[in-house]
Amino acid sequence: MLDFNPMADFGLSRTQKLKKLDAAQVTAWALQHGWKLERNKLTARSKSGSILRLLCNDRSVRMEVRVDHADGTKSWTRVQSGYYKNLRIEDGRLIGMTREGC
Repeated sequence: MLDFNPMADFGLSRTQKLKKLDAAQVTAWALQHGWKLERNKLTARSKSGSILRLLCNDRSVRMEVRVDHADGTKSWTRVQSGYYKNLRIEDGRLIGMTREGC
């Protein structure tokens, strides 16, 4: 079970039909809200200490959390995603990321 709420921790919210964004706008938003660009990926820590990353692809954005397994291995699990056509920035919040398909 994940011990953080990415929507609350980073001002993300769900919504219906939205205006289209692009990778540059999402990256700029993330950098303005405390995310860091490391190895071509945007990373941040949630309030609970979990490591998050945003992956901006050609058509969509994916938020993943790093999972540390008992055997010492690490992996990434998708927690939210959204197509640029469904995303927008409103009042400093990235809106349109969903948990569908995760």
